[in-house]
Amino acid sequence: MHRTSSYGKPSEESYVAKLHPWAEKLNTRRLAGITLAQVLLGGTCSPISFEDFEFFLAFREHSLANLQFVVWYQDYRKRFSELHDRQSLKRRDESISSITSCSSLASNISHSKHDIPSGPYVPIPSNDPDNPLPIPPPISLPPVLSSSSPAINDRALREECMNVISTFLAPDAPKALKLDAGLRDDVVRRLATNCDPDVFKPAYEAVYFYLDRVSLPRFLAYATPNINLPKQIFFYILGILYIVAAIIITITLILFVPVPPQSNRAWRLLASVPLALGTYTVCAAWRGFCAQLWHRQSVQLHSWELQAANAKSLAYVNSVRGRGLGDMRRCVGLVCNSADGTYGRGSPPVCIFQSEEPPIESKPRGGGDTPITFGVTRPPVFGPEKVVKDARILAVHRQVMQSCGMVGLWALLIFSAVILPIPGRQE
Repeated sequence: MHRTSSYGKPSEESYVAKLHPWAEKLNTRRLAGITLAQVLLGGTCSPISFEDFEFFLAFREHSLANLQFVVWYQDYRKRFSELHDRQSLKRRDESISSITSCSSLASNISHSKHDIPSGPYVPIPSNDPDNPLPIPPPISLPPVLSSSSPAINDRALREECMNVISTFLAPDAPKALKLDAGLRDDVVRRLATNCDPDVFKPAYEAVYFYLDRVSLPRFLAYATPNINLPKQIFFYILGILYIVAAIIITITLILFVPVPPQSNRAWRLLASVPLALGTYTVCAAWRGFCAQLWHRQSVQLHSWELQAANAKSLAYVNSVRGRGLGDMRRCVGLVCNSADGTYGRGSPPVCIFQSEEPPIESKPRGGGDTPITFGVTRPPVFGPEKVVKDARILAVHRQVMQSCGMVGLWALLIFSAVILPIPGRQE
């Protein structure tokens, strides 16, 4: 199967929130029931839709060929089966028609009296060796339908299979699948005799297994955070500042607030509030979560999602924002910040311009000859965003918020229990 570039390691220049393996496991445990079949059949919505998975493979893992081969094989198998059924039905109708005509001929011979020549009836003895019974003419019976179908050697299908070999299976193919050499050679050898979908089945199973067991879990792990790397770093810094502020407030109150009276110890609880906020913020950064985005039911875009530009989006930007925005030809994405996915007056679209960083891919757009260069665009700290439509992702975000809230609450209780007994300044 087609793996990522640079010896199987994806490019780190993606600005994706960095999650610890434990955080990834906690985030994705609610998504364990999502399979590749559901994604391919459209059973998931943004941000884990089929289009999102396609962008992930194209710009993150650089293994879009795997998905293209799987989709082609499923479509090819369906078309092959339909062609086989049509040809079988046609042959069956021809067979029924042939049998009917033969039966009609036999009936006419046995029942018609006008065709018998006139003259005396002379019986032919069946045991006379000199006058044997006449041999009846051979009857054309319909051929027996075998398991093999003419579709196996259909010319159009064979040409399509040859194109698949030159695209996916040849060692120097532009979208060569990283298959075992023996498996690849066996598929090509078997295609010399027929183009049955079962010939491709071993290669399909290997690619499908890699997509389902390797690429899909990575994709779900990247889809669970609702923030990008810049905002994650910002949350880490903010949480640490909250915790440092809580420690400074605690030390100040212990040193300068006299005890007794013992009631003055209650002032130390003021430091528990920033400590709880800091712990919550650090936990949210660790799991790649922002409560404000969750309330808006949105997530920040990944860097590879900023590359989707088309003529319609460019025309829309020109019509809404007018001139004076710089070179619109460098726009590589149109993003909506509104929660309902519409472009209202209060939420104008955001045009993402191409970065000056080195490009990662170049390909024609819409089948044309003009290459489009995709660069790695650094997303801003607080945007842009897209709407979350999948209920399972919203449930994951809700669970993350509740978990981080419990961590902050436990931190508040433990910190309060620690600082209250500490002796204070004596009067």
